[in-house]
Amino acid sequence: MINKHKNEKPSLVKGLSSLDIKGLAGYIKNGYAKKILILTGAGISVKSGIPDFRSPGTGIYDNIKKYGMLEPDLLFNRAFIKNDPKPFFSLVKEFIDKEYEPTDAHYLSVLFKNKGLLMRYYTQNIDSLDLKAGLTPPYLIECHGHMRTSTCTNSSCKNKIPTESIKNIIIKGQIPYCKKCNSLIIPDVVMNDDDLPEEFFEQLDKDFHECDLLIVMGTSLQVEPFPGMIEDPPLNVPRVLINKEPVVTYVEELGEKNGRLVEISEDRLSQKFKFGHFFNRRDIFLGGDLQSNILELIKELGWEEDLNKLKSKQI
Repeated sequence: MINKHKNEKPSLVKGLSSLDIKGLAGYIKNGYAKKILILTGAGISVKSGIPDFRSPGTGIYDNIKKYGMLEPDLLFNRAFIKNDPKPFFSLVKEFIDKEYEPTDAHYLSVLFKNKGLLMRYYTQNIDSLDLKAGLTPPYLIECHGHMRTSTCTNSSCKNKIPTESIKNIIIKGQIPYCKKCNSLIIPDVVMNDDDLPEEFFEQLDKDFHECDLLIVMGTSLQVEPFPGMIEDPPLNVPRVLINKEPVVTYVEELGEKNGRLVEISEDRLSQKFKFGHFFNRRDIFLGGDLQSNILELIKELGWEEDLNKLKSKQI
C-alpha cells in the first residue's frame, strides 16, 4: 500500500509560489531573479509579419515550394546556395523588403535589462528586431547571425559590406556579387554547415550555470545545441516556456517503491521540461498566444507604463 503521507506533492523551488504567470511574476518581483537568461526563436516575430520556420501551413519550411525547392534543409546550405542562389535570395528579399517592427516579446528583454535583471539573451532569429527594440551586445547574442551585413563567399576575398548597399539588387530579384572579385556575396547568417559564432560560446557555460531564471520563448527547440541548453541551469532554477505548445518534454510515469511514489519514466534522469508532472518543482508552461502571455506578465510585473515608453522611443 502506498503511504499517502510520504507522497505529498514536492514543494516548489525557493521563491516560486505557483507554476503560472502570477508565480513567475512573484518570483521576479520578490528579488529571486537577478540573472535572467532568455532563449528565443522565430515565434516571437510572427506578430511582426515574419513567418516562423516550422508551423504547419504558415511556416517557411512548410511552404518551401514557394522558393522553388523541395528540400527545406537546402535553403541554408552554403554549397547549394553557391550553385543556385535564387531560392535563398527569395527568402532574403522577404526579410529586407519591409520594415518590420518589434513585438512585446522583443521589448520584454529590454525591460529586464533596464531593470538590471538580464544576464544574457540568446536568439536564433536573424531579423534584428531585438536590436531594433533596444537590446545590444553584450546582452544580445545572435546565435544564427543576421542580415545587416553581407560577406563575399570567396575565401581569398571575404569582402564585408552593409546589406543595405545591395538591398535594391536583391529586391529586384537579382543576385548580388562582390565588386572586388565578382564572387557571390551573401548576408551574414549562419548556414546549416557553419559553426556558430564565437560570441555564442564565450559566456555559454557560465551563463547557464549562474542564471537564476531561464525563459524560453517562441521556439520548437529542434535545432541543436538549443534543445540541450534548457537542461543546463541548476536544479533549483525555475524554467519558463512561453510557446504555442510544449516542447522538449515527456510523459511522466509513476511507480511505487517502499510505500513511496517514484518516477519510473525512461527520461526521468534527463532535465527535459516536466510540465504537469507530479515531481515538477520549477517548470512553467505558458501556452497559447505568445504575445498575450507576454503582455499579461508585463502587467503582473507592473511594467506596462515602462513598455509604452520603450515603444515610443523605438530605434
